[in-house]
Amino acid sequence: MEISIEELQKAAESGNARAQIQLAERYRHGKGVEKNQKKTNQWLQKAAELGSYEAQNRLGGKWWLKKAKEGDVDAQYELGKCYEVGLGVKKDLKKSVEWYQSAAEQGHDYAQFSLALCYEEGNGVEKDQKKAVEFYKKAAEQENREAQFCLALCYNRGTGIRKNLKKAEELYLKAAKQGLHEAKEMLGIKWWQNEAERGDAEAQYQLGQCYERRRSKKSF
Repeated sequence: MEISIEELQKAAESGNARAQIQLAERYRHGKGVEKNQKKTNQWLQKAAELGSYEAQNRLGGKWWLKKAKEGDVDAQYELGKCYEVGLGVKKDLKKSVEWYQSAAEQGHDYAQFSLALCYEEGNGVEKDQKKAVEFYKKAAEQENREAQFCLALCYNRGTGIRKNLKKAEELYLKAAKQGLHEAKEMLGIKWWQNEAERGDAEAQYQLGQCYERRRSKKSF
């Protein structure tokens, strides 16, 4: 049964973030009330201020810009993402890099990782593989598994840094231990063998699959 607009309004006014989001949606679509974008934003703002990540994301760049300017490092990272894809703000890769840079300098590991990707792919900044490696390293040192994996790829290929297969394997292993499937795949049988010997049922199954694929290839 759908909650009446009166009940929703009462709950929203009492500080219920879920009700505030639902009321915002009613105003957005004109469901039971007249469409009103201003009230939509007002109720989303209230829910966002109560810490609702859903409301913060719906506001997108509007919310994160306010918090980022106040020095909130997480907001600076989120704002970088908003500018990268154009969520609630006009897409602007240069501004995206600026906010990632600001958060990265304050030690935000995902901002460091995102900034590394920007340098590697040339998004909003000139391609620079050495810079990419620099920020992958910073994030990897904070146990960011995605950064560990990407840094391993750099060592594996010798891009932006001297080729070092031993170092690459160490980093793949670190990322794999944190559950990154791509890292497990790069380690292949060696990873599944170690985990299978520890009694991991999934590893035992995956190891069997690896050997099965090998047998299939040999049969051709």
